[in-house]
Amino acid sequence: MTKKYFKISSSLKNIIGKDLISDDFVAIFELVKNSFDANAKKVDVIFNDALAKSGSIIIADNGKGMDLVDFEDKWLFVAYSAKKEGTEDYRDEIKSKRIYAGAKGIGRFSCDRLGQKLVIYSRKNENEAISKLTVNWNEFEEDTQTKFEKIPVSYETVDYCDYDLKIGTILEISAIRSTWDAEKLRDLRRSLEKLINPGQSNGANSFSIFLQAAYLKNADNEVIKSGKSDLVINGKIQNFLFEKLDLKSTHIEVEIDKKGLLITTVLHDRGRFVYRMIEENPYIYEDKKLSNIKAHLFSLNQESKTMFTKYMGVRPVNFGSVFVYKNGFRVHPIGEIGRGDVFGLDGRKQQGTSRFFGTRDLIGRIEINGVNDGFQEASSRDGGLVRNSAFHSLDEFFIEHVLKRLERFAIGVVRYGNIEEFDIRNVSDFPKEKALEFIEALTKSEGIHDIEFNSDIFDVISNASEKSLNSLLNNLSVIAKDSKSDNLLLEINKIQEHLSDFAKATKDAEAEAKAEKQKRKEAEQLAKEAAEREKAAINEVQKLAEKNKITTNQSLFLKSMVSANLENIIALHHHIGIAAGTIENYVRGVSNKIRSGKPMTAESFLNVLDQISFVSRQISATTKFATKANFNLEAELIEHDLYSYVHEYIFNICSGLVKIDKDFNTNMEFIWVSNESSSFNLEFRPLEIAIVLDGLINNSVKAGATSITFDSVVDDKTFKLIVKDNGSGIKESIKDHIFEMGFTTSKGSGLGLHHAKNIITAMKGDIKLSDSKEKGAEFIIIFTRK
Repeated sequence: MTKKYFKISSSLKNIIGKDLISDDFVAIFELVKNSFDANAKKVDVIFNDALAKSGSIIIADNGKGMDLVDFEDKWLFVAYSAKKEGTEDYRDEIKSKRIYAGAKGIGRFSCDRLGQKLVIYSRKNENEAISKLTVNWNEFEEDTQTKFEKIPVSYETVDYCDYDLKIGTILEISAIRSTWDAEKLRDLRRSLEKLINPGQSNGANSFSIFLQAAYLKNADNEVIKSGKSDLVINGKIQNFLFEKLDLKSTHIEVEIDKKGLLITTVLHDRGRFVYRMIEENPYIYEDKKLSNIKAHLFSLNQESKTMFTKYMGVRPVNFGSVFVYKNGFRVHPIGEIGRGDVFGLDGRKQQGTSRFFGTRDLIGRIEINGVNDGFQEASSRDGGLVRNSAFHSLDEFFIEHVLKRLERFAIGVVRYGNIEEFDIRNVSDFPKEKALEFIEALTKSEGIHDIEFNSDIFDVISNASEKSLNSLLNNLSVIAKDSKSDNLLLEINKIQEHLSDFAKATKDAEAEAKAEKQKRKEAEQLAKEAAEREKAAINEVQKLAEKNKITTNQSLFLKSMVSANLENIIALHHHIGIAAGTIENYVRGVSNKIRSGKPMTAESFLNVLDQISFVSRQISATTKFATKANFNLEAELIEHDLYSYVHEYIFNICSGLVKIDKDFNTNMEFIWVSNESSSFNLEFRPLEIAIVLDGLINNSVKAGATSITFDSVVDDKTFKLIVKDNGSGIKESIKDHIFEMGFTTSKGSGLGLHHAKNIITAMKGDIKLSDSKEKGAEFIIIFTRK
């Protein structure tokens, strides 16, 4: 029997070269990965005059280098990979703690994609001569009848080259096939930033990439001057890591251990821990379990999208979505917008736009570590991973275990909990009710070994959540029994305590509701008896208004001249009760924190005190004129003549109350300078204006003032109120601090002016201290309308 052998045409070079590696960026990636595999600490990617095809591209590294034997037995051996075959020096790999990034044996043909000619300089030892290999790729294209192996390349040793080569390899690619302008190099830089995952343990932290294009330094200087430093081309590539951005969104981390036995899932929402769970790994391919894989996935709300754009200089939609890294190097083009949606995210979103996330809603990465031979990169080098059983198992793991769990919380809890954006510092903003339902459903999963979750979820319990708590308790009891977890038993005890407290609180609330019902009944009877008296009193008010030619609409305080409206007194009682309850809630929250041993910062404690002080000022202002004005108005947003309201409040209430105030015992004189008859209709809350005026008058009394003057200037857009006293005034050294929370020079809380500032600012107005040099203090309040 006669044996025949395949003949290999020289056109094979095109098939495994520029035709196979069809993307310039991927070609650069492959050469950088080769430098990494050569144990280089640094690689320079240099473009020389690459605006024209006469330019060149230099890839220079300080790796272990090559000699004649390496060139002949490895580099020139087509489709052979010493990395894959395991013939590379294992001591180098152990020393560098690196796992090889490439294993196809065709990455060297990236040089053909980039340029027509290639010169390689390489040296393994400083004492040796430099090995030089020259390849003219065009020679392989002249005659397809010529056998591939019959076309020679030039090899020689030289004592000198144009580059500072001590140890390592330099690729000089000339007669480049495409040009590289500023925009293309900026895109390359962004792609290189995503090439290496510094969070993956494969020696990436000891490997640096530098991009150089001297002919574009002027372009760099221009963008630096314009403040767009993110557009600079030249310099070290900063490897990108999502966690550095501290995105205020829902973030899930899922890790399959090295043996493929257990999966650990951790979920955070806007920086707050939600749950951590360990369970059995059900994902299998070819009788193997998925192993040594980690996923990081972020949902993108509007706040996190804005933050991403601010720090990255590019919108997330243009950056990419879910990337895949194998041993620290990105698998291209997975994650690229438009051609990297290998998990079918956008097709899935079309089936339920409000229930599912697409590529525009997500950003993250999947890390494949260790050998994991089942995951093979496509030979095209821009085709991602081969769609084999390992890939399909990875796809199932990502969709079922990572994405769906992120969606169930970020959509089912946060979005449908009506808190699309909330302050993560405020415990009350946490979607506890829905989060509890989420945790309860999660504990129904099979194969759970251990679980822990944010105990703040139990701070608020309602009738709706009681059922979820009981169900959660049953589920956790089963898990605790199987896992013998002491920590889980402690969580069960906490839930039982919460249920017990809730039952007692419910019983007390029912008794209180019964008592309130009786009180309302008695109040209704009193109101009925007072109705006739009220009717007569109103008639008297109307007669008095006619006599003085004043309409009821002109004055909010006419009812101060008759006995108090009983309905207003009831409303007063109700409002003060609500305010007192609010204070009690703040105090209880702080108390629970302290008793449970949870840390509480000075800033958060001061914020609570600020809120308590503001509510107490509301109570004070309410009681001052509840019987002088129509109480139904003072807590609501009304549209009225603010000018008349301020005048009447000062002279109907403040002047009398200051004189009889036992703390001050002073005969303060109130002076209204302006005699003009003005009006200024504006939406405002009377109670808030009262708080501002009370605060300024009380400060004047404390400063020893005997008179306080009010002047006003009104025009179409503004109402300026000038409040001046003849007290001791404000020292120059503290003028910049008087509106700060807690700042005081007396025994007060230091919150009065702070609250006044907040109220006026919320009304789109302004309050400031005048620059007047006269004795006393002078404040200017400006109210503005459209």
